[in-house]
Amino acid sequence: MVFFGTPEFAVPTLRSLIAGRHEVVAVVSQPDRRRGRGRKTSPSPVARCALDAELPILRPEKVGSPDVAEQLNACEPDLGVVVAFGQFLPRRIRELPQLGYLINGHASLLPRHRGAAPIAHAILAGDAETGISVMRVEKEMDAGPTALMKATPIGEHETCGELTARLGELTAVAIAEGLDAIADGRVQWTEQDDALATLAPKIERADA
Repeated sequence: MVFFGTPEFAVPTLRSLIAGRHEVVAVVSQPDRRRGRGRKTSPSPVARCALDAELPILRPEKVGSPDVAEQLNACEPDLGVVVAFGQFLPRRIRELPQLGYLINGHASLLPRHRGAAPIAHAILAGDAETGISVMRVEKEMDAGPTALMKATPIGEHETCGELTARLGELTAVAIAEGLDAIADGRVQWTEQDDALATLAPKIERADA
């Protein structure tokens, strides 16, 4: 498979996949950026994990460029896994694997909190629980059919950072289960009810 991810949230899933039964043939992450107090250019957390594991890695400015598709095709992936990648995935990438699709670990119980900041919005909304949805990636953001969900309660005083760390670990478990179901022919896709969808756009300074 090909793994698409960028922040620390996605690292537990990549580590789990590296140790699991399904081979990771390549990793795609965001380009190196200036990070930290010194503003030194450094790899994303996912890119660093991939480098440490000596996996082939792509760090494109635009994942939809023809050369990226060409390089991924050469890896002959059966499937793609996406966790907090951070770029729009065009059709040529979504349908590139041999199975014809990518799956995504999204940090909410879909269709609630579709968007870039589902964890923060679950707290802002006062939700009693949240979780991880394993879904198929489609053109419309976070709207694809789901394979499974894993719920977890939100602590009364739990911060966004604390919840993010917990959900990162839960994503690794959910993705592993979803991959096993796909590989074993047991997966069942459930269409989302768009009428129940809520949006979780990027958090702005005022939301703090």
